[in-house]
Amino acid sequence: IPLNEAELKRKRAKARSTTKSDKQNTNAYVSANLPLFEGIPGYSCYPTVEATYAMAEALSQQFPNLAEWKTVGESWRKANGQGGFDLKVLVLGNQQGQEDKPKLLLQSAMHAREYATAALTMEFAGYLLSRYETDADVNWVLNEREIHILFVMNPDGRKEAEKGLYWRKNANANFCPESPDKIGVDLNRNFSFKWNTTENGSSGEACASNFRGDVAASEPETQVVESYIRSLFDDHRGAADTDAADLNTQGLHLDIHSYGSLVVWPWGHDSNAAPNGPQLQTLGRKFAAFNGYRAFQAVGMYPTDGTIDDFVYGELGIPSFVFELGTQFFETCEVYQQQVLPTNIPALLYAAKVADAPYVKPAGPNVIGLRLQGAGQFAIPAGTEIKLTATVSDNFYQYLPDEVDSAKESVQSIDRVEYVVKNADDNATILEGLLLPEDGLYDTVTEEVYINLATASLSEGDYHVFVTAIDSSGQPGAVSARKFTINNASEVPTNTAPEAAFSVECAHFLCVLDASDSQDDQDIIE
Repeated sequence: IPLNEAELKRKRAKARSTTKSDKQNTNAYVSANLPLFEGIPGYSCYPTVEATYAMAEALSQQFPNLAEWKTVGESWRKANGQGGFDLKVLVLGNQQGQEDKPKLLLQSAMHAREYATAALTMEFAGYLLSRYETDADVNWVLNEREIHILFVMNPDGRKEAEKGLYWRKNANANFCPESPDKIGVDLNRNFSFKWNTTENGSSGEACASNFRGDVAASEPETQVVESYIRSLFDDHRGAADTDAADLNTQGLHLDIHSYGSLVVWPWGHDSNAAPNGPQLQTLGRKFAAFNGYRAFQAVGMYPTDGTIDDFVYGELGIPSFVFELGTQFFETCEVYQQQVLPTNIPALLYAAKVADAPYVKPAGPNVIGLRLQGAGQFAIPAGTEIKLTATVSDNFYQYLPDEVDSAKESVQSIDRVEYVVKNADDNATILEGLLLPEDGLYDTVTEEVYINLATASLSEGDYHVFVTAIDSSGQPGAVSARKFTINNASEVPTNTAPEAAFSVECAHFLCVLDASDSQDDQDIIE
């Protein structure tokens, strides 16, 4: 098995083992201090619109220095005095430090019936905020990035879908009034870029599920999102369709949909590759290596026009991707928790890491399975030996099953792997150097690496270790980080073996493993 596939399977197995059961209607990655949420009837793992808003508000209050919950516009019903909702965004990031940080925009639940999408983005927000103090990777992301999350772009339609209706569009009652269950506009055919330009890319029939509206960007939800996107990102692309964005472009956008287990990128309106097609493909295949999805240009599903991903890339040159989660619109909680959630959280975290150079960094090597052996989860006395180990690979991509070698990414041997140890309080560099290849020579695209960290001179406190791999072309990949603590007065507690307790339930060829009754004096991580 190629290393990237084997490692992906290991990562999935580990993630599944850390995901607790949904017995109490809680979210595995959200802080335990949050209240239990109200779930959609019959689908308790998915919060309602009101519960989503309440949870985001709670996160902003619990982490005021890391999260801001703000109103950016109104839904169609709200704008027309028929109830409805505000459109609200949760902005994540350490408010101290640099002002103009690279930005990642996540937006979900544009199509109302796609239950898993808003739950995933909420899980990601909780994952980041609840781990800021303990997870060096997360700490770095929230210090160095600004993450904007629009959990529910189509709240009016979502409320209809929560009734069990396969509702896709918004709730604009001016279109198809003769069929109340078919009113509205497909917001993902309503964006202004290339609106109504592609044969069979959208429909002009008001009752159709992909009705594009009577004019481009006619809907208040579309107008709000277009305006917000323009406020976040500069324009990095010329006026011509063939103009590529500068490779140094910063910023990244992800549009979360379901279903199909796909990662796709522009164009959707044109079978020709986008001007930055090679770079979009590389990042798309990198995302797919995390979640195991099929990755290809969006038009490969079917022609579309007026979509948000074509708008974000086409107008501004910002790389934009669609994740199509899972296997159905009303995804079961078992599949969501066991498959969708644990494989997509790492993909979203990677997106945040490369948002500073999304056209460049994905071509660099990945640091996989970074470990500090000897540090454990406890404070250790100075002088304790810590061995830093990892696998690094320049070939961490997921290809289509029939992909020919000539269409695959160019890969290089690993040139070096750098590490930096910094004081967590003031970010001062304490140690730095190079990791060593286990076999004594850097000469392949995948290497096992290590270094023994000297801690004798370290004072008490928290430290972060940052590791970056560089290939032989000179291209670095995304950073990975781990944390350890020095406490000279502490004694390392004895770590006893955990007591495992498992149950398995199988139905219709799906088996759910529940290990939540296992006991240990530490968190069970694998």
